Amino acid sequence: MALRVGKLGSRPHRRPVTGTPAAGGPFEFAAVRRFQNIQWPTGKFDARNGGQIIMHRSRPISDWHLAQINVGRLVAPQGDPRVAPFFDALDRVNALAERSPGFVWRLQSEAGNATDIQTTSDPLFLVNMSLWSDAEALFEFVYRSAHTPEMARRREYFERFEGAYQALWWVPAGHVPDVDEGLSRLWRLDRYGPTREAFNFKMRFPAPDLPGSPKDMEPDPWCVGRA
Repeated sequence: MALRVGKLGSRPHRRPVTGTPAAGGPFEFAAVRRFQNIQWPTGKFDARNGGQIIMHRSRPISDWHLAQINVGRLVAPQGDPRVAPFFDALDRVNALAERSPGFVWRLQSEAGNATDIQTTSDPLFLVNMSLWSDAEALFEFVYRSAHTPEMARRREYFERFEGAYQALWWVPAGHVPDVDEGLSRLWRLDRYGPTREAFNFKMRFPAPDLPGSPKDMEPDPWCVGRA
């Protein structure tokens, strides 16, 4: 059994985590074997009341949060010198994310990161997921912070991925996506290209309650969701 967190502000409850591969999809869905802990960073939220997230007035309250998933297959297991710099930087990068404006949640085990959450039969396949108040907040963290030079070294630590490795989608505020949901969105982006259900920074769709067309947030030259 795995712990799945339900409505924010409610008590965690146990229920089976299940998943089946989408037909033709490149991913193997499996039960998450670690806890998905919700961390509430000090100073970013004032309260949790009935599942509602009340944010500081410096950022607008929205009915939607932006979810992101990115995946990769390591060139070597943890402990190998080839990936040592990646693991050495994890705590620093995670702390930076939690201090960043607009950060809501990230996937992590009891150890404090997601690298030991084995989601498929391949122990080298890593999954990262997080929630943000809006696309601009996530973009600033990914492409305009101390995270950016670490991301630029991706090719040193991860094999070239066949297909989309990053996907974005909107979720109702208070919903925490699980790994199966994230992988299904990644599969959808890889199979059908950017849509309102799964997109990337090259074609970022607005939140469902906002008007507007898809926008190119110009993530180049770093990456566009493929590498």
